[in-house]
Order: sequence, then structure tokens, then C-alpha cells
Amino acid sequence: MSWQVERLQPEGFAEAIDFINYVFSQTYGPHDFETLLPKLYRPHPELVRCHWVVREQGALLALAGVYPMTWQVGGSALRVAGIGAVASHPRHRGRGLMRAVVGHAVAEARADGYDLSWLDGLGHRYRHFGYERAGAEISFQVTERDFAGAGVDAGGLRLRRLQDGDSLLEEAARQHAGQRVHWQRPPAELPRICASWGGALYAALDGTEVAGCLVAGRDRSAVTELVAVDAATAVRVAAAWRADRGLPQIRVAVSPWQRALARRLGALADSTRVQCCGNWQVFDWPAVLAALLAERARSEALPAGEALVEIAGAGCLRLWVDGASAGCEPTSADPQVRLTAPDALRAFGRAPPRRFGSPPRTPCALSADRCPAPSPRPAPSPPPSAPGAPSPSTSPPPTASERRAVALCPKLVGPLNGLRRCALFRPPSRHAIKFPWTSWSRMYPRNSTNACVATRARAGNQ
Repeated sequence: MSWQVERLQPEGFAEAIDFINYVFSQTYGPHDFETLLPKLYRPHPELVRCHWVVREQGALLALAGVYPMTWQVGGSALRVAGIGAVASHPRHRGRGLMRAVVGHAVAEARADGYDLSWLDGLGHRYRHFGYERAGAEISFQVTERDFAGAGVDAGGLRLRRLQDGDSLLEEAARQHAGQRVHWQRPPAELPRICASWGGALYAALDGTEVAGCLVAGRDRSAVTELVAVDAATAVRVAAAWRADRGLPQIRVAVSPWQRALARRLGALADSTRVQCCGNWQVFDWPAVLAALLAERARSEALPAGEALVEIAGAGCLRLWVDGASAGCEPTSADPQVRLTAPDALRAFGRAPPRRFGSPPRTPCALSADRCPAPSPRPAPSPPPSAPGAPSPSTSPPPTASERRAVALCPKLVGPLNGLRRCALFRPPSRHAIKFPWTSWSRMYPRNSTNACVATRARAGNQ
């Protein structure tokens, strides 16, 4: 059956809120989206029109939202379509409603010129729509003894919750926007954004100056965002938060771009967690790869060179590095490597393995020994074949051009480790810990923070 999908009108706001509250409450317990996500669910006409619905005889049967975000990566502003509130009525499932409404929402996002899209949820449910699980997020569990053993002195810092109209919001927004990679957030909207999923925004004051800011989750032992004037001060802010709340330990989530902070926390953390952060789809590969590669080249020395990679639907792309400059551009040259869009996401945005020792799914040209990023845990070596037994099946050996291309890939894919979700889209029960491309971290370059952190994680590495 072909369903007609239409845009939700402002007068349908109350009906839509009641609908998604009912659907999500059936599976996840009581939900009130106006409280859980105050940034998105308000009777504002522009916010209401972000939703697509399917009706039958006037009754609302399915809904999906497309929420616009802007991801600042160095000098590039990438438009990201966040897909959320995907819901179909429990009594009408199995009729193709989700496929119709999500398919329409994704097609509209592509037509509206978004550069890429992200959504949470089970990977197999959304692979049909072009999404692939990618990236990884990093979090550190730090105890009172860890801070004390490292000599972290949080004395002199006091914490203050920031709410609407607070005079410190401008400084908090300035520190947030001072990061080379960040989500664009208007200062006036910061408290509402950070209140997503029960979170709250706090400033750490050193005298009268704002030393740093953090976002604490509904479980106040989870610090979901942390930024300060420098990495050392950020660690002090984390220690001050633990002491202020009287907690035995806290878990701090860190963006893959916050390398200095990740190194410091990794050196003192009791444990480290690296896990997948969601489902991604890239609409404009040249724009996304150019932005991320340029920022990676700016932040560290990369070997000069180029690779020609064809991605289905995007044509052949030339990825190049020349000193501190780097980029990605379409080309008519013959590619050295051909990838489908899902393969490109898996290659450039590798997620952590789902099970211990499970090898990543990569195309032949980017197979395990030549892949652009190491797994958090190395895959076990295959057992030797018995004499006379047939050899296990292997991928065909790479061609000379493939060898040249993959030799550069380990450095080229590093920027894709930077895709990181904002607080708006963290799921309620896991909202402190999830990001994709390493998903906002599923890609793992050898020199990335994620690789460094994975080494400290020790699980399966010894």
C-alpha cells in the first residue's frame, strides 16, 4: 500500500505530542517529550513543521522528525539532518508506515541540501534507508582516588547552574564556540539545549572568571560535555564537579577532537569506554570529507599525497594533502578504489566491533592489514590449516594502484573520527556515552585520540 506523507501543521502540535508520548511510553516507560527535549518540542511553527506524518481517515498513524543542526568543522559549516521521534502506532505496525514516513523524511533532507544525516536506533532497522553504523564515542570513568593520585587540585572552583537570562551565558557560548569543532548554538538557547534528556548546564567559576563549563546528565555522575580554557583546567572542573556532588566516581564523555583532554583523562581514568555512537548517512561526500580532512591537516602533520576513491552516487573523489592544506574534490580521473556508500562509511567511519574479536567489515582494498583505522581490540589470528586441508578463502590481493591509495588512507580518514552528537539526541538511558564516527566517532585513524584511548582501555589488548 502506498501511504501519503504530509508535513505536520502548527495546529497539529498537541496531537503529535500526545501521539509520540503514547508510542514511546509503550516501549520505554512514561515519556513527556516537551520536558525531555524542550529545544525541539514546543508549539513554535518552524519546529512543528520539522515533522512528517501519515494519516488514515484523519487519524495519525506514523511520524518522523527532521531536525536541522549546523556542525562547525574548522572553517566549514556542515548542515546535519537529525532524524528523530520515529513512531508508528502499535496497532498499525506491519503495514509499511515506518518505511513510508522515514523514507520520505530522508528524501526531503537530501533534497533540502543537507550535507549528512544522523539518527539513533538499531542499525538493521535503518540500513534500508541508506544509514550505516559509524563512529565511536569515548568516555572515561574517574574516581575520587584517581583525581587524588594525580594531584588534581579543584580548590578555588565553584559551580553555578546556568539558566535562561543568566549573565554568564555569553561566556559559556564563547567557550563552546571557541572549539575548532562544535555545534552552532545561540547563547540564549544553551540552557534549553543542555536540558535535553534531563541534563543541565553548569559554569565553573574561578573567582569571577568562567574557567569552564559542563553539561551533566540526568544521572549527575555523567558529564556529557566538558569545555574549559585549557585541558588541565577541564580536568580540574571535572574534579570539582565530583567533589561538589559528593560522588565516588564520575563518567566524562569527550569529543574525539578534544585530544589534549582525552590524553589527560586517559592518564588518570579508572576505566575507558569506546563504543559506537549511531547511524550515519552522507549526502555530500566532497563537502564532508573536505571539511574533516582540512581540519585534521590543520591539527597535525599529515604525509603529502593523494588518493582517488570512487563512492557510489558521488563519483570519483580526489583526497589530497599538501603540507598544512588538504581537501577533497570531484575528479574525472580513474579511481584507485571503488566503494559503495555503506562501504565508504564503514571504511572512513569504522565503529567498534560488536563482539570481542569480531573483525570490522571493510572492502578488499581497505582490509585489515591496510585499513585506515585500527579496531579498539585486535581480531584474533585465524588458526593454521591442517596439512592437506584447503586454504581458507581470502580476498584477492590488492593491485598496485590500490596499494598506493591505501598507503595514504590511514592519514586521510582521521577527520571522520570527529563526528560527534550534540546533547539533543542522546537517548535517555545512555545519554552520557554515545557518539558515532570515530561515528560522531566511528572512524579510527592510527594517530587519533580514539586509538590512544583504546590502548589504555586494555580490554582485549593484553
